[in-house]
Amino acid sequence: MGIEVPKVITPNHQTPHAERPVQREHITQAAIQKSMELSTEDIRIALDALARAASVFNKRLSFSVNEEIGRVVVKVIDTESDKVVKEIPPPEMQRLLARLKETVGLIVDEMI
Repeated sequence: MGIEVPKVITPNHQTPHAERPVQREHITQAAIQKSMELSTEDIRIALDALARAASVFNKRLSFSVNEEIGRVVVKVIDTESDKVVKEIPPPEMQRLLARLKETVGLIVDEMI
């Protein structure tokens, strides 16, 4: 027993998408990188949304860049006591990354 599906006709009598030949676009690494870049405004909007979400839990978020390891550090701060509840990545991990970077620098003296 089979099921017969009638042919689909679009309003302007074009071939439906499934029957059209597929056109492949050449996507370069540069195009992918460009599509992943965020504008300053995009980042500001995202940070505002995160700050509003954190405030629901009586927490404040602090963003900074640890220049030594080249990474963003996020601190979750309790608004009532003004104490750091959590730091991401943890301070121990930041120190480890800094030491690893320093060690690699001692072993490899030039960047390729």
